[in-house]
Amino acid sequence: MREFNYPKTVEIMLQFIRHKVDASGADGVVIGLSGGVDSAVSTSLAAKALGADRVHAYYMPYKTSSELSLIHAQELADSCNIKLEIINITNIVDAIANTMDETFGSTLSTADNASKKLRMGNIAARSRMISLFDRSKVMNALVQGTSNKTEILLGYGTWYGDSASSFNPLGELYKTEVWGVAKVLDVPKSIINKPPTADLWEGQTDEGELGMGYLECDKILHAMEELPQNDSARLVQRLVGQGFNQGVVETVVSRVVGNAFKRNLPQSIRPIYRHT
Repeated sequence: MREFNYPKTVEIMLQFIRHKVDASGADGVVIGLSGGVDSAVSTSLAAKALGADRVHAYYMPYKTSSELSLIHAQELADSCNIKLEIINITNIVDAIANTMDETFGSTLSTADNASKKLRMGNIAARSRMISLFDRSKVMNALVQGTSNKTEILLGYGTWYGDSASSFNPLGELYKTEVWGVAKVLDVPKSIINKPPTADLWEGQTDEGELGMGYLECDKILHAMEELPQNDSARLVQRLVGQGFNQGVVETVVSRVVGNAFKRNLPQSIRPIYRHT
């Protein structure tokens, strides 16, 4: 894994947040505070960069959300002296799901369990995005992102859901590096030490859904930075040759390549005009 100066990195991120907010003319930022380490770090950075009064944090539960997530979100908000407000997205999510069922003949409610979980999770993530951007308009604030580099590279997030933001100070930090920054910021250990989860459905954990640990995944992703990625088969071969587990490598490479579209704006083409 790469090594860098954590305190210096924190200072650069604080400057980045101040610049983005001041340059836009916004009064502050809004953040979705889930109780997880990523949103905890993003919120802590914002409070240090801007002051607590310019940070608007929202906990946005669905009916299956863990009570522990709210406890941790409140714990982080208290540590930063930030007011935490709750936007319950249950009615929004259920209304969308019911509308889809009524329109298309119960395609969602009758889907297999895995497909239903994924689709409901996407609806929940996008409902949170809608809520945050609506609050940002009301508060004249920017939506500050919370997605880390590991999630972004793997495509482990909902496009135009949790991946949507005005700017994202964590976007170049691997998950394991976010934990390092969390320690520098004195994020509560209860948040740092708990299994990461998007809390999209009951019992969900990131590493369980991905099928690998973040430490192993980040080592592979870091190694990939030094290798050409235009040939997936050769890339897998070279990574396995470095001692990584082949099954995990294949999963990581497949996700990085298959989800590349999530890391770019929608592509278009340049029109051709006839000269007259």
